[in-house]
Amino acid sequence: MERVEAAFPGIRVFSLPSVGDAQRGESFARRHIDLGVKGAAEQVAPAYAMLLEGVRGMGFETVEQAGSDTAS
Repeated sequence: MERVEAAFPGIRVFSLPSVGDAQRGESFARRHIDLGVKGAAEQVAPAYAMLLEGVRGMGFETVEQAGSDTAS
């Protein structure tokens, strides 16, 4: 998260831990962390891609929410 913010000044990365919510669907029924970025529109997509790359590089699964602009 810190690397993404350092690489993209003005971008803020956020994480929201969750104990799970079966009403959101099977993928979200177990414990997970929602991740995202916010900031200037032209920086959001590349910053989010870098965030996903880092998460996947550590061996974690990623699941995109419906309506997300970035496919997994």
